Amino acid sequence: SFNSVKRDHYTIDGQMKYLKTLVWQNECIEFSKIFKKALIKIEIIVTFLAVLELIKQKVVYIYQEDTFEEIVISKYCEE
Repeated sequence: SFNSVKRDHYTIDGQMKYLKTLVWQNECIEFSKIFKKALIKIEIIVTFLAVLELIKQKVVYIYQEDTFEEIVISKYCEE
């Protein structure tokens, strides 16, 4: 039955704050590690969208040393 609507606890803003904290505490973090604790699909999707938004806002950038190597998220710094 449709007695109540379940509200998602994951927001893009919330995940952006979480990711910024992780990156600032660790200088950089492996892309795969941010999804390790994800239990449900919506958390993975929201986290991925948060990464894209942080890249767009030039808060973080991602890089990969070589093909098939780990993707790394790092603080954005202008050069």
